[in-house]
Amino acid sequence: MFDPLKVVQERGGLLDSQREAKKVAPSPQVSAARKSTIRSVDISPISPGASKRVTADSVRVEVAKSASHGFVTGTRDNRNVSYIVIKDTSAPSDYQFAIGSPSEELKLIPDNRGGVTVSDSTGNLVNTILAPWAKDANGKNLPTNYTVSGNVVTQHVDTRGATFPVVADPQYGCGVGWCSVYFDKRETHDVATGGIAALGGATAACGVGGAVGVAACGLASGALAWTAVTADNHGNCLGLSFWGVYPFIGWNPFEYTGVQCR
Repeated sequence: MFDPLKVVQERGGLLDSQREAKKVAPSPQVSAARKSTIRSVDISPISPGASKRVTADSVRVEVAKSASHGFVTGTRDNRNVSYIVIKDTSAPSDYQFAIGSPSEELKLIPDNRGGVTVSDSTGNLVNTILAPWAKDANGKNLPTNYTVSGNVVTQHVDTRGATFPVVADPQYGCGVGWCSVYFDKRETHDVATGGIAALGGATAACGVGGAVGVAACGLASGALAWTAVTADNHGNCLGLSFWGVYPFIGWNPFEYTGVQCR
């Protein structure tokens, strides 16, 4: 019997796929931080006719009527995650998720490897969806991207040549009151060798957090450069957590590994 939860558990469980491997940065620094507009927003698979069950630890499992694919939705490290588990070639290539309520506004960030910002009806950033990823049973990265319409995000997954089952993971970049941005290996190396200015200041990664993310990168530029050197030497990547409302921002750089570190 097809069991999406078992597949997810075999791949490491409901793990935060942007898991921070090491905390190597200085202690968090604060510029008179105040309450953030960032908040948790539901991420719900749209799967009409699916059979549904909820486990003892509140993980929601949904299997399509055709049993060609399913979803495993839960919370990890204060973030909502919703895995797509694709059984075989009979599965569709598109998977839809409702983000929060119809009042939420989604925008693609093309220059950030496909991330999405989630804003409220007044234009405040409330969360982000990290760039999409999909891996087959052998760990091979598969082509994937998002499109948005209203408060629905669709993940498109190209499974040609894949070994099944395939797993993909729409995931938020913000927890309760804070967000993180993730630099890839090229960006990490550029910051390590030339500082944040080497990326032109408002990098694609920083831009995921909107004006606050860009400002946090600027305020934390020295600490980012220091952390980038360590991450680059380890073959890992640079990240930045931030919280608050501009110009009152707290920040903390970190080194990480994960699917965004490529």
